[in-house]
Amino acid sequence: MEYERIINKIYPKCEQVQDHLSFLRYFDEHPQYHQEDVVKRAIQRYELFWIPFILNNSRDTENDLQFSPPLDIHWVWHVHMLAPQVYKTDLESSVLRRMIGHRPSDPNSHNDKIKRERTASLWRRSYPDEPFEMDQSQQNRTFFRTALTYDLFMASGRQKNFFYQVSLPHYRDNDFLWSSIRRYAMFLQLKKMFPDAFLVPCYDIDIVWHTHQANPIEYVKETMEIIGESLNHDDNVEDRAVGSKLANASQSTIKLWKETFGEEFRKPGCMYRGLSPRGQLLQLSTDDQMSLLKTKIATIKLSTIKWNFLNKNSSTRSSIATNIKLKNSSQNFTKTEQKTHSEVNGILSRGSWSFSPKNLIEIEECNLPNIGFRIDSWEANPLIFCFDTERNKSHIATAFSPLYPFPPNKELKQLEFGDNKKGHLKTQIEFSGLSSRPTDMVFGIQPGSFSNCIIPETVQTLWGPIPLETLPKGVDNICRAVTHDIVNGMEEKVMSVYLIHSLPLSLSAVQVYVGDKMAVVAHTIETDTLGNLELDPTFQGIPWRAMVIKDNEGDYGICVGAWKGLTKGVPRVKGTQHTTGKPAQPGDQGYFTMVFYNLRIGTVETITLPSDSGKNLVEMENLSVDWDEGHILAKKQGKNVAQNICLAFATSTLYLLVQPRPEDVESAEIRWKTEGSLTYTRPPFLKNAAMVFLLYSGWNERCKIPSNSTLVIDRKGKRVSADSGLGIVELLEYGEMVDAGNWIWDILELAEDYGWMDGSDTFAGCGGCGGGTGDGGEGGDFLGDGVIFRDLEG
Repeated sequence: MEYERIINKIYPKCEQVQDHLSFLRYFDEHPQYHQEDVVKRAIQRYELFWIPFILNNSRDTENDLQFSPPLDIHWVWHVHMLAPQVYKTDLESSVLRRMIGHRPSDPNSHNDKIKRERTASLWRRSYPDEPFEMDQSQQNRTFFRTALTYDLFMASGRQKNFFYQVSLPHYRDNDFLWSSIRRYAMFLQLKKMFPDAFLVPCYDIDIVWHTHQANPIEYVKETMEIIGESLNHDDNVEDRAVGSKLANASQSTIKLWKETFGEEFRKPGCMYRGLSPRGQLLQLSTDDQMSLLKTKIATIKLSTIKWNFLNKNSSTRSSIATNIKLKNSSQNFTKTEQKTHSEVNGILSRGSWSFSPKNLIEIEECNLPNIGFRIDSWEANPLIFCFDTERNKSHIATAFSPLYPFPPNKELKQLEFGDNKKGHLKTQIEFSGLSSRPTDMVFGIQPGSFSNCIIPETVQTLWGPIPLETLPKGVDNICRAVTHDIVNGMEEKVMSVYLIHSLPLSLSAVQVYVGDKMAVVAHTIETDTLGNLELDPTFQGIPWRAMVIKDNEGDYGICVGAWKGLTKGVPRVKGTQHTTGKPAQPGDQGYFTMVFYNLRIGTVETITLPSDSGKNLVEMENLSVDWDEGHILAKKQGKNVAQNICLAFATSTLYLLVQPRPEDVESAEIRWKTEGSLTYTRPPFLKNAAMVFLLYSGWNERCKIPSNSTLVIDRKGKRVSADSGLGIVELLEYGEMVDAGNWIWDILELAEDYGWMDGSDTFAGCGGCGGGTGDGGEGGDFLGDGVIFRDLEG
């Protein structure tokens, strides 16, 4: 194969691609270098200072590699190199009269920092009035007319979003990168074979192509040797609409690739992901996040407690215990917590018993604290065998009295319990030390109601940073949507969550609002974005669905969920005159598992439901969710409160998307109660209605959400009605009450057609840039998350 020889000829290898990714990540994490004034000034500094600096301090292109420019200049220089033909022409027309040598490097690496320090020293001698590092105060300089023929300012705006397309973890995997280098070599071979074709690469190819161009000397030399000319790269074609030049070129590339190499061109995890969310959502600082967890705190002290009760004068001693009961407790999340804070003996004085608790008790308002007392007294017994004895007389504990809401200032609160006949207790509580602080917060949900709405897929402001396909003309994006308010213990609204389920787009989305601003979003993604998960045995051979969580800084994390452990049951065999019947053998109904990849800190968490304890409780490092009661515990140590609220709803959404179920759940429940309840376990989907959090997430909308079961039932129902006229109920029959395993198996087998089983992609366009003679452009996934539904329709 010619491309195998090309691999040995070209510069990029895994290490160089990794360095280039580190370079892109640095500038993605420092968006100040993309600001308009900064870029304009950097272009000026690049032309007036950097090019002359190389002229005066470097002998040749190899010696150029000993220097590293200021970071603002490095960015625009990088952008210039990504137009290789223009870069060569511009530099050869400059005072330098040649290209500047460069290789990709990580700005945070030790070697790069040393080179920058060495360069800075020479720079200050050459340009004493021009600071080496970017100076914001000098951005507004006099008008500058560039001599460069390439519009670096516009190109910078296009390239700042490139890293987002290649930022997921699989781009750091060496096996993936070796495959990318191989496919880039194939891309070069295809260009050599079809020199006039406008070829559009996928992003795995594109990152290697960019890395190659970031070594401009080798790039020109090697592409000249391979294809007979310096391969141009130009990213100014951005129209992704069906029928556009880019769309047509994408289809042409797919066809030529298949005909030439006998393999598919599209590759999971290498398609267009939409624009980066950076700058599109509300930026939440750590203080902003902690303010969502703030609660009032107070220190309480009890004054002397007076207790009058029947036979008080005949009592020899008495004691009283002070109990605080918390309705919301982060320490005991799913239960009410009660704790005894003091137990003191009393003194009989002036006809009543007095108690003087000394300890101070700190309480948090969001926990909804209540106070109550347990009281005991003892009376003397007659002497028995010359020993004094006492008899305990139990008293009914007082009712609990709420300590919330807290007073705004230091205050005394009167408390009285009981009556004069059976017993009367009176005390004062002093509230002091009133302030507020963040705490582990138990949030409640004030639910809204799902409703039908049309949310145009073309109005980006309604969706946030979610890539959407364009539906065919005349097809409305009818969704089921709801808004829930997230409230603290005092039922004060602190956030709201907007859930959207769209069958036309085959998309589910979660949007978290702080105030009236969208702060975090999550949405379903397919293999085009995520890849095929071959490296994770958790999801091999089973249907899975995934959601990506985004905030204003980029991708926060990815959740991948699946229904595991399903096994077929064996129906009973009825006996006849001559044969003995056989009882049914139940299969395994399976369980839900989800892996959460935190892309911000690199951790991985796995949850299983039901949990080992049998509870419907999601337990993660900084988040717990009680699905039965519908409560969320967000822990302050996690700091990313809004992201964790989004994660809570993404988890329950994935549960509904992957859980197998029949079309007619109500009929299935009736059959289970009449035929299977004595023998077989209750199927998981019949438990959903009892879990409040699943109702919040859309269980009652199950026929209108793009779950695996909904889509498969829809497709199978269409096939059956066309082929035989049978209804879906017969096809997904419960199967002699064996259990869910039999009819679920039909769904699993059918799911393979959609690529849910092994991660194979179903349809996607290409991503990246175009390569042609004097032309080029970005590519894209033209159907995005709607690939499954479009296949159903077509």
